[in-house]
Amino acid sequence: MINMTYCRMTNTAKAMEECLVAIENNEHRDLSSEEKDGLLDILAISEVLLTHQDEINELIDDEDAV
Repeated sequence: MINMTYCRMTNTAKAMEECLVAIENNEHRDLSSEEKDGLLDILAISEVLLTHQDEINELIDDEDAV
């Protein structure tokens, strides 16, 4: 397990933000093949995550209502 369950979403969000900043700064041009595979994994996971967007928003809205 890379992240403990109590901080996995927070740590992953921070790591994804770092990746996005690197892409925006054109630091992704010289990636190794492993890093390119990782970037493709991020895209695939992001696409699946977006299919859960309504469910995630409902969960957050329910928590905000408490």
